[in-house]
Amino acid sequence: MNHPHHKPALFDYIALASLLIWAPAGQAIYISDDVAASNYDALAARPEYAAAGWLQDYTGGQLCTGTLVAADKVLTAAHCVMLSGHMILPQKIAFGLSADLPPSFTNNVSAIAVSSHYDDNNFDNSYYYDLAILTLNNPLAQTPAVLWSNIITSSPTSFTGVMLGYGEQGTGTNSGQVGAAARLAAMNVIDTGGIIGLETDFDKPDGSTDTFGNPYPIALEGTTCYGDSGGPLYIQGGGVVGVLSSGYNNYGDPCLYGDVSQWVSIANPLNLEFLASQGINISDVPEPPTLLMFLPSLLALRLRRRFKA
Repeated sequence: MNHPHHKPALFDYIALASLLIWAPAGQAIYISDDVAASNYDALAARPEYAAAGWLQDYTGGQLCTGTLVAADKVLTAAHCVMLSGHMILPQKIAFGLSADLPPSFTNNVSAIAVSSHYDDNNFDNSYYYDLAILTLNNPLAQTPAVLWSNIITSSPTSFTGVMLGYGEQGTGTNSGQVGAAARLAAMNVIDTGGIIGLETDFDKPDGSTDTFGNPYPIALEGTTCYGDSGGPLYIQGGGVVGVLSSGYNNYGDPCLYGDVSQWVSIANPLNLEFLASQGINISDVPEPPTLLMFLPSLLALRLRRRFKA
């Protein structure tokens, strides 16, 4: 049986060792070997995804990814702010929106709320509720992301998602720097899920590492890795429908070709309840005439490419 590989926060490593060690800045998302990193970089820089930002801990280490969902509220994964069942102090965390991690920062988080349905000591059975809301000391000028609650409840595989993160970087066959900014984005078809959870798989160009659906990758296909936890899964051209929690790989090492990312579904009723309790606005799917405006972009990248670009 395959278990999700936990996309850990820095504090998980503190639990394993007394040293504060973390990957260097400038890392994010795993991408296809046959596509230039600049294309993924350009996707991350698009203004509709500007609400995705970094979380850093008090030592200056890159911690996780989060999304501004109100002027002073950040949505992230609960496991990013928990250690062995205990919440870390909000004064130890900072959130920012720059494309690269800053050399220094000021802590700007005043409060943390974690879903009561998440159990940090029983992660495998509660990652469906792996959500936290951070309250900032002061509101930010950036337009917040819109959360969509019901676009993927019945037929998630109709849509292409856009994932963003500040975590570990590499390609489908090799970990390491790819020459992009710290914040990187990739696309992937939402293969499985609904109100319980969502999954995306990282297909190799030759189709040999398929877990779900069509075995060939779409343009700008990628996956997530350590440090991307808490990052958003947008519907391309639309709202946020998921938050990164964990993943696994039936074909080899985490984050390489074959990797499956597991996303907390915004549409889960218990998650909607938690978000509402924190004053977060949730939007329904646009009315059909409005949604039709998105369909060309939503469906175009469903066409799988079989050959290298």
